[in-house]
Amino acid sequence: MPSRRPEPIDSDLQTLSSVETIEKPEPVSEVSSTPTHTPSPPSISTGSFKQLFSLLSTRHRFLILLPAIISSVIAGGIAPFMTIVIGQNFNAFAQFPQTPNPSESAKHLLHDVGIAALELLGLAVGSFLLSAITSSLWIWTGEHNVREVRRRVFGVRYENTGR
Repeated sequence: MPSRRPEPIDSDLQTLSSVETIEKPEPVSEVSSTPTHTPSPPSISTGSFKQLFSLLSTRHRFLILLPAIISSVIAGGIAPFMTIVIGQNFNAFAQFPQTPNPSESAKHLLHDVGIAALELLGLAVGSFLLSAITSSLWIWTGEHNVREVRRRVFGVRYENTGR
């Protein structure tokens, strides 16, 4: 059987603008042919800071949330102080060759570097302790939020078991 090529519609332009196709019959279904309505996607609402902690009681807001915020701010302020101490240390090294008496200057440099090292050590210990306290407070805040959500969703009453 020879293959049949489609004929161009406009023979002057020699372009093929449409091709004759064989349409298949649509299957008959028992379902009514009324158009179906697709549901629209749910609207996405943005939460707020107030909604995030709305499940905490006033007591927990003052005893847990407020100290968590304050400790976070203080812990975030430690890094700038570390840069000030390092800057003072660099300044001590920069001042070293400018004095006429090197032995006195060496003692002064050693003293300044020692002070800077102790200040950095103190800031590191403070940073560690504040980070631990801050993390504990935020975890505790999250646990209280989740406890309240579970209580509202499942109706479960949590009691302190002493564990």
